[in-house]
Amino acid sequence: MLNCLRYPVLLILLFAAASCSRPSDEESSINGGSRVAIVSLDPADASGWSAFLRDEIKSGPHYGPAQVEQALGDALRDDRVLVVAGVEQADDAWVAGVEPYLQAGGRLVYCGAEPFASVEPPPDVPMMSPPGRRYATTCSSLRDETTGSRLQTAGLACQSPVSAARGWGGRLGAETRWIPLVTALDDRGDPVGWPVSMWVGPGESGAMAYGWVAVNPLRDARAAAAWCLQRALEEARKNHFLIQAGSARHAFTEGEPIVVEGRWVSRHAPEASFRIAAALVEAGGRVVRRVVSPPSTDRGEGIRLPTGMASIPGSRTTLATLRVRLRDADDSRTLDELNQVVSILPRQPDPADMEPVTVSGGSLRQGRRSLVINGLNYWPVCLGSAPSTGPLPHWLDPARFDGPAVMRDLDRIQEAGFNAIALQLMHPDQVPQFRFVMEELRRRNLWAMVYVNGLDPYFPRLEDARLLIRAAGLAAWPNLLTVETAWRPVVDTRSVRERLSAQWRSWLSHHFGTPAAAARVLHVTDRPFVSGWPDMPDLENHEHGSTVLDLYFHRFLIDMADRGSRTSVQLCRGEGVTVPLTARLTAPVKPADDADLHHAPAPQAGSAFLDLVSVDGWGIGPDRTVETADRILRYARGMSGGKPVMLTEWGREVVRGDAGSLARQEVYYDAVYQAIEQTAAAGSFVWWYPGGCRFGPAGRDFGLTHPDGRWRRAVDAVRRFTNRSRNRNPVVEPWRGAEQDPYHGMHLFRQEMSSEDVRMPTGEIRPAGWKETSLGLMASLDRPFKSRPEHLDLMNAAWGEVLVDGHARLVRYGDPITVEVGNELTLQAVNTGSVAWDAGGRIRDGEVAVRVRTPEGLDEIVSVKTNPGDAGRQATLRWTPARPGLWEISPVWVGRGSFGETLRVEVAASPQVP
Repeated sequence: MLNCLRYPVLLILLFAAASCSRPSDEESSINGGSRVAIVSLDPADASGWSAFLRDEIKSGPHYGPAQVEQALGDALRDDRVLVVAGVEQADDAWVAGVEPYLQAGGRLVYCGAEPFASVEPPPDVPMMSPPGRRYATTCSSLRDETTGSRLQTAGLACQSPVSAARGWGGRLGAETRWIPLVTALDDRGDPVGWPVSMWVGPGESGAMAYGWVAVNPLRDARAAAAWCLQRALEEARKNHFLIQAGSARHAFTEGEPIVVEGRWVSRHAPEASFRIAAALVEAGGRVVRRVVSPPSTDRGEGIRLPTGMASIPGSRTTLATLRVRLRDADDSRTLDELNQVVSILPRQPDPADMEPVTVSGGSLRQGRRSLVINGLNYWPVCLGSAPSTGPLPHWLDPARFDGPAVMRDLDRIQEAGFNAIALQLMHPDQVPQFRFVMEELRRRNLWAMVYVNGLDPYFPRLEDARLLIRAAGLAAWPNLLTVETAWRPVVDTRSVRERLSAQWRSWLSHHFGTPAAAARVLHVTDRPFVSGWPDMPDLENHEHGSTVLDLYFHRFLIDMADRGSRTSVQLCRGEGVTVPLTARLTAPVKPADDADLHHAPAPQAGSAFLDLVSVDGWGIGPDRTVETADRILRYARGMSGGKPVMLTEWGREVVRGDAGSLARQEVYYDAVYQAIEQTAAAGSFVWWYPGGCRFGPAGRDFGLTHPDGRWRRAVDAVRRFTNRSRNRNPVVEPWRGAEQDPYHGMHLFRQEMSSEDVRMPTGEIRPAGWKETSLGLMASLDRPFKSRPEHLDLMNAAWGEVLVDGHARLVRYGDPITVEVGNELTLQAVNTGSVAWDAGGRIRDGEVAVRVRTPEGLDEIVSVKTNPGDAGRQATLRWTPARPGLWEISPVWVGRGSFGETLRVEVAASPQVP
């Protein structure tokens, strides 16, 4: 309902239409110009539109900035399209009047190519701007998206809104629709923007719709301006629009049902009936099948049309179009049309034409040749340019996915020399779109690094992750490079801290027994633990890494990440995912990154179970870039025991309006690529594609492209690295660094990287004792702490694969393994500490064995049959429970104490056979 008290004058004008006659048509250079009313909010506006409209449309009434209410009322009464220029000077009267005008069915087209100086409106608000952010571009030609006709333009300057939701998606689609009417094309015929578009959404009494023309009519662009305005006026005169039409799935597997849904909105409540017609159209325009709904006036609920099963000729994936039309009751006239590109895939992906990736030492290989990954973190251009305010919808969501835009992006990415992208699979609704993208990547021989939601190292949601892995057919894609089991896990919210706090207290209890014992071992005098176990350290209000408790909390996070990674890896392997697995972790390198020191685990976390390490590069600044990147990569490789290392999320910002920042970005890219080469890293993923978007308060963004998709200068560095990598065989040099305690290592590493001394240490960092069987070196590790706690700091273990009578069981931290009396357990104890074990099947002082605590509280010691050796190696033992009860199994350093993860085994009595 309109607010009658707020808009009294306007409402009197709006409802005076019944007693007024319509003006006669007069000639105009714009077809139908007599059906237009013109408002110049700034008659002297620099865009030239006010003067253009005065010259080209003489028949319609013209209004000035003081006649806003009269213009709105007259246009609604006479059913004229209101054309508005100089909108940058819009005042409160315009803002107050335009919404009720649109709600009442008013027709509106904005003209102007100048950006607002201080207003960045959120997307899809029908007030003063097109959806989302606008950006400037130039084009060589314009294309009418309805007729396909073109107008050649010589470097026409125009503006474009960000591509918004286009209306498809069925019930899962957005309720608003953005309709590109004219597309700006570059010299190659690729879209660079949409200077003419329309926004449509439901209103209180019908549809709200308005258009935008963003070209400059000055000098030699008058013909283009008239051509664009003509197209906008044609669309603005429509009364009915489709919304939430098409399918929620943008990809179908052969044999799956194709269901089309559709709603429509009208400027006024329709009295007539309408139909929705859905057709599946193959490439070339051949209609495979067509289904038409019965006549209906129920525009709110929409119509659901089953259109048969998806089928494809042969075994190759095909692209098709779902064409949805709003038709009159006789099915003789089309009132609106929406086209959605979909992919139809065979039941099984095409035979693998990409050899799988394997790990060889510290490198990746594809078949017999070395593989260096040159990837980027990907979002489509159309969504990456969304406003910086508010959350960014995920581009794989049904309402946001734009298949043609993604295909254009992948073509650009391949041409630039990249060979992989990183993306995320977050929700089951995204699975069809994910399959669409994976197939398009496969057709271009591009790899995918995929983060699967639910594989959280602290709190794995295994059923959610299993559902996504199975629905996406993840194990069958030949171009799957790796699955990420973590994506920068951080302790950054109160809810995460609360969930971790119980595990923290349990972890302390396991290591120290009682709070009093912990206080003695840790030499804690200022916090005597008299009231029980302490809370987690206050990470916000003191220098991180400065207390012994902080050190142990950091080790606790690494333990939790280790054990969560173990569970995620076991789940993936159980679902048939055989590709190398990784986790994206952090390595803070300067004091500004203090918050990350304990908020996220170090790169070695989970490395005992993972195949390669992904360490982010946010700490690589513009100064000493090569040295810093070199140090991060060597640190990550050393702390993970020599696993392949990839650098992820690295980039250099571009500052809006600073042309020199484009050159500095290119220099930075060259420097990081140099460090990747000299450390023989497995590759990297740049942050990010696209660019020219998501600017913060300082006007910065890290993207590789301008808003219209054109590459920035840094892409030349990408191409140079790609050319050098084609025939390169990275060789990981032998370790020749200094030992460092892995839990102090982050602190020391950060100090070294913050030093003003430009002479950087060379070689990798390896954890203390990594080649030692004696632990006598603990006394020397007194940095940065004056008093080193004499405890089993360097001994650690987690349980790997657990077999019950030869069948694998998923091991989740804290959950017991259930077996029956007489079941044989084969257990793998994984060395996740920094020193080598001496466990050769003997039980004697100083060696590693396993303690099994019986239900009665008695202990028995089981020898470990194999010696794991270095960190990350595994030791195997077998044990058969003889009686029921809850058993606890943990590694023990004979004569010193237990260490590592305790495995609980719930043994039930064997069922009695009558």
